[in-house]
Amino acid sequence: MRDKFISLVATTLVCGWAAVATAEDRGNPSSAVSIIGMTSQIFEGLPADAMIEVNGQRMTKSEFIARRQTAILDAERKMREAAAHAATEFQVERKAFFASQEAKLKDADSGASRPPVPG
Repeated sequence: MRDKFISLVATTLVCGWAAVATAEDRGNPSSAVSIIGMTSQIFEGLPADAMIEVNGQRMTKSEFIARRQTAILDAERKMREAAAHAATEFQVERKAFFASQEAKLKDADSGASRPPVPG
């Protein structure tokens, strides 16, 4: 009876070790590949559901691409808003500058038409 128990425990340990070794050989799908130093060709060759690690965060390749596209669109939107704001601000400053220049010209013109003050 004791021999059967030892045999059963040994078989269980060997089968469990074989399962772990096989999972490691196949590459555990839950293990993420770091993209640091990865070439674009290697990245493009990864399947869409491949787990990658980016800045310590684990995500799928397709999730990374979606996040990157969203970030690019947000940056583009912010740049357009900043350009529109700068153009509006420039027009306001331009209008104020021309108004001040026109006022200076009017003052100069009105002073030239006055008779000189005897002095």
